[in-house]
Amino acid sequence: MQKNLTPIGGEGASLSRRTFITAATASTAATLPAVALAAGEEVSHQPLSELPIERFDRHAGELSDVLNDYLDGRFYACIYPSANDLFHHYPVILKEIAAERELPLEQQLDACIARLRSILLRLHPGCDDVYGGYHAHRKGSGGTVFLDVSWPSAEGGAA
Repeated sequence: MQKNLTPIGGEGASLSRRTFITAATASTAATLPAVALAAGEEVSHQPLSELPIERFDRHAGELSDVLNDYLDGRFYACIYPSANDLFHHYPVILKEIAAERELPLEQQLDACIARLRSILLRLHPGCDDVYGGYHAHRKGSGGTVFLDVSWPSAEGGAA
């Protein structure tokens, strides 16, 4: 059998039958994905034992690359689980990066309080209103966010 595949001093390179068959098998296996694609079949690059977090990371990386090209990379995506009842019609929401970055802190706080108010109204469908806001403490020592749910009075008017 041939032990060295490199020609030495003008001798031709020769291969044993075993080496030739091994090389031919490997080259055939390497061309199978190209043949399958040429035939119009889709070849999956996903490992059979891929964990959900690995699949998530792979898709997130691909989506991140797409977002670079979509509208000059000005948006990011919020992706909700497909089984979520609230967002199943719109599982992906795009948000503008600059809009969130440029809001003053007071406006961000107002938007947060408005979102909490909306949640409380859905949480308590029988209430009249949710009143709330932000109260700053003296001497810059912080503040308090408060929300108050008002219920209809027994006589039918607001409390």
